[in-house]
Amino acid sequence: MAEVIVVGGGLAGMVTALRLLERGYKVSLYDESETRLGGKAGADKNGGDYNDHGYHVFPAWYVNTWRLVEELGIESNFVDFEDAHQMMKLEPDRVPRLTTLRGFTSFRHLWRNLKSGFIPIPDMLLFFYAALDLASQPDRQKADLDQLSITGFLRSRFYHTPRLELLFHEMVLKAITVPAYDCSAMTVKKVVRFWLRSPLPFLRILRGNLQTSFIEPLQQRLQELGCDIHLAQRLERIQTDGTQVTKLHFQERGNGSLYERPVEVFVLAIPPERVAKLLDDDDLYDAAPSLSRVLSLHAQPMAAFDIYFTRKLPYLPREHVFLTESKFGLSFIDVSRTWPDNDASVLQVIASDFIPLQTRSTDKAAERIIDELGKYLPFEITDIKGYVSQPHLKEPLFINDEGAWHYRPKVREEDELTQELTNLYMAGDYCRVPVDLASMEAAISSGLQAAAAIVGQPLEEARRIPPEYSERLLILAKRVLTPVAALAKLATLIRDRE
Repeated sequence: MAEVIVVGGGLAGMVTALRLLERGYKVSLYDESETRLGGKAGADKNGGDYNDHGYHVFPAWYVNTWRLVEELGIESNFVDFEDAHQMMKLEPDRVPRLTTLRGFTSFRHLWRNLKSGFIPIPDMLLFFYAALDLASQPDRQKADLDQLSITGFLRSRFYHTPRLELLFHEMVLKAITVPAYDCSAMTVKKVVRFWLRSPLPFLRILRGNLQTSFIEPLQQRLQELGCDIHLAQRLERIQTDGTQVTKLHFQERGNGSLYERPVEVFVLAIPPERVAKLLDDDDLYDAAPSLSRVLSLHAQPMAAFDIYFTRKLPYLPREHVFLTESKFGLSFIDVSRTWPDNDASVLQVIASDFIPLQTRSTDKAAERIIDELGKYLPFEITDIKGYVSQPHLKEPLFINDEGAWHYRPKVREEDELTQELTNLYMAGDYCRVPVDLASMEAAISSGLQAAAAIVGQPLEEARRIPPEYSERLLILAKRVLTPVAALAKLATLIRDRE
């Protein structure tokens, strides 16, 4: 069997290597990190603590992720959540105001969520109907939906209201870090379908940091299977003969030495912004011009902040909290509620809209985030022991904006005549996979598909996608509920005129 070189030690690259090793291939895995594998899905060690790239969620519809978790025997590292919480800004009494939504995508809890007080019942009805309407859109309209943002979709519907548009913007921004006016309607349609079919548990989280709870068990399995892992190796150039990749040129971080490796089979599993830098090489660009499509993909930072308190904040739940109409799209989870050995609160905060703070220094940005949190949570600045700020300006995340699907690479062209470099394969959450949404599930799915393409025969797991309700059933449900949506829209019109 040919030796496979995988460049990129994130989840996509690790899963590709895993499946190939299991089938007897010799695999060498290269990553530019000096300390760990995992890529943007990992956690960096900071003294005695680990700081995740941001908090991570694992919905029930992550079918390939859960199969991998089962294989690694780490199911006990996860805890199920059914609730999520919305928090309003503090009023003069300084009492936190939380609204709890249970199993948000489950029909079982629909009535309870309608009465939650999060928003008026007519608006909540319109929200659920809009999600159902989007999910019921025919698959044959996939290309059209990808050219349309969620905001554009909503504005084209009879039930549109400004409040509904704002609600979708808040939800989409905090769920997938893309504003609703940029986010592909096709992507959200897929996610809603998956979540409707597998609503409970609403999501799972790890009982500890992602590095020790997930990435390290996966790395250990790779090492047991004989994977040759090389850290602190940065890919600088891909050399080709016009039809195949022939050599890879690396720089060893630390001493700066340059060296090259001959290639038989090559998997490129690095982020699109790194691929784009490799395309500065005219020879590579000429040999594989389709790679230039990644230049049209967009990414933006998802800033994360770990804030350590001197005491346990008594008013916080263990589940995720989303701050309504927060300036920077803030959400957080107090991991001290589920992680062991934490006597004081530790908030993992994500700023989904970090653009206004990109030009600020790390400390100034953190000060603004803490100040914004203080408008929702009754704490004193003396309650904060310290913080770790991760703006991730140099590690942006691929975003599912409108029109992106056309530019996303396949792991392998189905038609050999259109494959420009015959021994090159791609993997990453930005590749074209059925999951669509840039996520850990998409990264794992792309790794499975890359391995299947190299093996040259279908792998069962490479064809596994999250289950969905049938299109006919969704259309029928929408038609049945259309009169309810019409009445809800009428109720909002009457209310707004009063």
